[in-house]
Amino acid sequence: MRRGLALLLLVLHLAAVAASAAEGGGYLWARSVSLRVPAVARTETGYIGVMSNLTVTVAWPGRGLVYVSADPLAEVDMQAAARVAAVIASLIAGYDYRSFDYFVRIEADSPIVGGPSASAAMAVGFLAAFEGSSVRSDFSMTGMIDPDATVGPVGGVPEKLTAAAKAGVKVFAVPAGQLVARDLNTGAMVDLSKLGDQLGVEVYEAYTVLDAYALATGDTRLLDRYTGKPSLGYPDWLRRGLEKSIARFRAAAEGNATCAQELLAGAALGSYRDLVSRLLDEALQALEQGDQLRGRGLLYSAASRYFYAAITATEACILAETLSSRQPLQQLPQLLKPLLEAANKTAGLVETGLRGRLVKAEKLTDIELQLAVAVLSRVQGARESLEAAAKALAAIEAGEPASLQDIAAATASSVYAYYRSLTSLDWYNTLRGAWGLGKPLDPAALQAASRLYVYLVYTEASYSQALGVPVGDALDRLEGVRLLLEQPNATLVDRIDALMNAVQLYADITRSLREAFNTGEAGVEAADRALTILSNIAIEAGYTPVLPLLYQEYASNLPDLDAKLGLLVQGASYALLLDMLSERSREPPGGAPQTATVTVTRTATATSTTTVVVTGEGHTVT
Repeated sequence: MRRGLALLLLVLHLAAVAASAAEGGGYLWARSVSLRVPAVARTETGYIGVMSNLTVTVAWPGRGLVYVSADPLAEVDMQAAARVAAVIASLIAGYDYRSFDYFVRIEADSPIVGGPSASAAMAVGFLAAFEGSSVRSDFSMTGMIDPDATVGPVGGVPEKLTAAAKAGVKVFAVPAGQLVARDLNTGAMVDLSKLGDQLGVEVYEAYTVLDAYALATGDTRLLDRYTGKPSLGYPDWLRRGLEKSIARFRAAAEGNATCAQELLAGAALGSYRDLVSRLLDEALQALEQGDQLRGRGLLYSAASRYFYAAITATEACILAETLSSRQPLQQLPQLLKPLLEAANKTAGLVETGLRGRLVKAEKLTDIELQLAVAVLSRVQGARESLEAAAKALAAIEAGEPASLQDIAAATASSVYAYYRSLTSLDWYNTLRGAWGLGKPLDPAALQAASRLYVYLVYTEASYSQALGVPVGDALDRLEGVRLLLEQPNATLVDRIDALMNAVQLYADITRSLREAFNTGEAGVEAADRALTILSNIAIEAGYTPVLPLLYQEYASNLPDLDAKLGLLVQGASYALLLDMLSERSREPPGGAPQTATVTVTRTATATSTTTVVVTGEGHTVT
């Protein structure tokens, strides 16, 4: 009954769609590109790969609507992913997303398992339409398009490769890190390069949509244009701020390391000695790394290592003093409470100062926006740790049994809150030194970009949830962000608050998704390449991607893959926001045509198995 009602509503809605397309005489320009893409179908005997025909069309003038038609019926996540593909393709190609409409048509011979595994191919198709390129007939691919332009991991890759080979495909692209993928029927891991050799197919990893586009079309211009790594160069205002952070955290690390060393030498720590020694060793190692990075002129990386050294050295000192005491549970609150009071005071002063500055500002520059979001995110991080530390200390003071793990956790939360509040202060002072620098941002453009950004984060969260990757309260928090942005009287402070939460949520969700698929070094390399692309696009638009380039610098100097991935994804979250703020062409390639209109038609009836979904900002109509 619900399906029949949906189809009836669809027929009624198509009339409105057609009327919208016909406004102003219809489309004056349109370009279509077709690809063959694989999918997975479930049968009585198991999963099999099936081929689908994908046709995408870009039409102008439009309003940023995305029309999805799938036969058989598509899952909602495919419909949302189509919009991400359109946004990313228009962004990379240099066109204003909202000035065009986008059409996606997928046809398969059998019902397919839902999922956005064709969305990277959609992005390649849209990009080819904007660029005027054609896709080679023997090319196919699978992969999800992520908002940072990476080709994300998907399931059923061996089954898809087999189906593609049977259809005559000779070049097949898979997401980075999935050259070895799980067979859905046997659970065995399959080497796709070897399978491709057996099937007569060349299998390539696609790290980003530009890699896939180059494979599909042979056009490497965009790849050449956006993949050279940029350098920030440390302007004076940034250098001064980082030098102050370096001095602060290095001194704290050295002083607390000395404290821990002296207590280790003279105190009776017994079985607790190993914990303190481990923390001290980590601090000393981070100090040495900071010195080396500073010597190479990598100031942000050096400051970050000194920050870590200060945290671990302080933990070592406090734990050594606590655990060598005759009454450790009475000693610990006395050592931690001053840190919590200082952290709370510092975070409050920074937040008050920043909000006061934002209230007076009519608009921000790109540099001010990045630094303001960075300051608020650090204030939030300090407050979250303050809350955790306060709960832990309250339990200890209430006389609840406390293990060594409880003592260490309370110490870690308290120490982190203290130093995180200091980083918020340092970045706030850096913002003050950079005030007025950068490219001014139009408030209306900031609002529109923020709404679109939140939509992309929604898509990433929904896809993660569909795959069973925990997203916590992300969807609820995103709804709060959306409602805040939609308020007609929302202030600049409100928008920065909303963006701070959206940027952090995007980074957290994307990192969790990629860690769940465990794509290893290839996944990190994909994130690094994507960040380079997004940063270059921002630079081309006249922006200074301060935080993206700093995070990328630090990631390149860390050995731990998870830490690298976290930094690269965090950098991409800022770079993507800048890219969405940039001014882009509102006319099609070659300028606005003065010729007859172009008709783009999609039809569906209540008796067909076709679904058409139209998505626009803030709504989906089926």
